Amino acid sequence: MPELDTSPAPRMTVLEVLKSQCSSPQDRRNQFRFVWWTLGWAVSFVAATFLLVEEVVTGPTRWVVVALPALVLVQTVRTYIRFLRETDELTRRIQLDALATAFGITVVGLMGYSLVTVAGGPELGVDGLITAPMVIWALSQFVASLRYR
Repeated sequence: MPELDTSPAPRMTVLEVLKSQCSSPQDRRNQFRFVWWTLGWAVSFVAATFLLVEEVVTGPTRWVVVALPALVLVQTVRTYIRFLRETDELTRRIQLDALATAFGITVVGLMGYSLVTVAGGPELGVDGLITAPMVIWALSQFVASLRYR
C-alpha cells in the first residue's frame, strides 16, 4: 500500500498570493499599473496635505495642489476599471467579493460609528472615512485570493 503524504501544504507568502491573482502577463501588467497609480495617488495626497497645512504654497497655486491628487486618483480608477475589464472571471470574482465585503463592512461600521458620535464620542474625519474601506478592500482581496486558490 502506498504511503500517503500527510505533510502540510507549503504556505504562500503575501507576494505570492497577490501574484497568483493574475493568471496572465497582461493581468500582471494591469495590476502593476494600478498599484503604481495607487501609490502615486497616496504620495500626491500626502504631499498636497503637507504643502497646504504648512502653507508652503499660497495664492492660486494652492488650487493646483488641491487638484493634482484628484487627477491622479481619476487615473487610478481608470486603471482599475481597465484591469477589471481585461482580466479573467476568477479575478473578477475575487475583486467583486472584496468590493462587496468592503462595502458591507464599511456601511455597518459607519452606521455604528455614527451612533458613537451621537453618544458623545469623537467624530471621524474624512481621512478615516476614506481609509477604512480601502484597507478593508485590500484585506478582503487577500482573503478572497486565499479562498479561491
